[in-house]
Amino acid sequence: MAVDDIASRLAPVLKHREVRLILALAAAAFYYWVVVAGEIGRSTSIVLSALPPALSLIWFRTRPALSLALAAVGVLLLAWLMTNGFSIQNVTQQSAVLVAIFGGAMSARLRDRRAALVLAVVTALLVIPFVYSRYGGLDGLAAEATTFAVGLIALLFVALGLGALARRVLERSGRLDHELADAERRSLRAERDVLLELERNRLAREVHDVVAHSLAVVIAQADGARFAAETRPESVAPALEAISDTARRALGEVRTMLHDLRTSGEGGVVPGAEDLAGLLEGVRSLGVQVDEAVYGEPAALDRAAGLALYRVAQEALTNAMRHGDRTEPVGFEVDWGEREVVLVVTNAVPGETAPATERSGHGVTGMRERAADAGGDCSAGVGSNGRFRVRVALPLAAPDAPVAVRPQTESNPLAVLLGLGEQPVRG
Repeated sequence: MAVDDIASRLAPVLKHREVRLILALAAAAFYYWVVVAGEIGRSTSIVLSALPPALSLIWFRTRPALSLALAAVGVLLLAWLMTNGFSIQNVTQQSAVLVAIFGGAMSARLRDRRAALVLAVVTALLVIPFVYSRYGGLDGLAAEATTFAVGLIALLFVALGLGALARRVLERSGRLDHELADAERRSLRAERDVLLELERNRLAREVHDVVAHSLAVVIAQADGARFAAETRPESVAPALEAISDTARRALGEVRTMLHDLRTSGEGGVVPGAEDLAGLLEGVRSLGVQVDEAVYGEPAALDRAAGLALYRVAQEALTNAMRHGDRTEPVGFEVDWGEREVVLVVTNAVPGETAPATERSGHGVTGMRERAADAGGDCSAGVGSNGRFRVRVALPLAAPDAPVAVRPQTESNPLAVLLGLGEQPVRG
C-alpha cells in the first residue's frame, strides 16, 4: 500500500481528539518504560525523576506551557540527582525535553516560545554536569566529552529551530487555507451574482413579452376604436372590451409571474410550438396579413425550446406590427428538420424607419438570449432584399424525451398573442 493511501486513511481517524489522546498516552507510557526498565528495583530516584518528562509528551502539542513545565521539572530533578552523587549513564533519561522544546517553539503564543528558548538554554548549561557525571571528570577524555556535550546542545537547538520552522509552515498553511476560503466565498458570491443577473434578465424578458406586447395590442385596439368611432360607432364597444380583456389578462399574467418568483416555481402551462397557429390568428385579427409556410412534420420540443420558439415568433410579429410596413404581408416560415426547427419571420421596412437593430431596446437582445438559453441561435437584421429578417434555430427534443400533455383548452386569439396561455374549458 502506498504511503499516500495510508496517510489518506489515517487523516480522518487522527482528527478525533480521543484518538490523539490515546496515541499520546501510549507514547508517554512507551518512553517511560524504555527509561526506567533497567532502573526498577535499583534506583527509585531515577524511576521518579523520569515521570515528569514522560507526562510532558502527552501535552506537548495541545498545552505546550504545561509540557515545558513538566520537562523543566524533570531536568531540575536530574540536576539535583547529579549534585547529590548520582552517576547518570542513560542519555534517554531526559530526552523528552527535546519534544517539549519542539512543542513550545511551535506554539502561536509568544510566551510559550520564550519559555521553550529559556528551557533550551538552561538544559544546555546543565549538559556540562551531565557529561562530568557520565565520564567521571574531563581529564583524559576532553575530546570525547566535548564532542558528546556539543552533540547534546546541538540537539536542543535543532529541536528549537524545527519547532519554529514547523510553526511558520503551519502559519503559512493557515494563511493559504484562509485565502482559499476567502477565494471560495468570493467565487460563491460571484456565482450568486451571476445567477441573480441571469434571473433578472429572465424576468426582464418575461415582463417585456407580457407587458410590452399587451400594451402594443391595447394601443392598436385603441387607435382602431378612435378612428372607427366616427364611421362605425358600433365597433367601439368590442374594441373597448378587447382592451379591458387584454389589460386584465396581462395583470393576471404578471401576478402569476410574481407568485412563481416568490415560490421559485415553474408552475403553469407555458406556450410552445403548438400555440403558433393561435398566435398567427391573433395577429391576423388585428388586420395584419401573414403569409404562412410550414415545411416538414412538426416534432417534439422541450419546454425551454418550445417557449423560446413561441416568444421569438411573438416578438418578431409584434415588431413587424409596430415598426414594419403594414401594407405589406409578413412572411412566416417554419422548417421542421431532423435535428432542429428553423423559424424565419420577415417584414417590409418603411424607408423612414430605422431598422430594429439600430433602435434602442431589448427586443432583439431578448430573442437572442432566449434562443441561446434553449441551446439554439437567433439572428436579426435587414437582408439584401430590404426586408427585416428574424431567424431562429432551435434543437429538437431527444427521441426518448417525455412530451408534456396539455390540458383541453379553448383558444383566445388575443390571449395567445399576449403569451397568456389558454384558459381551461369549464363545464
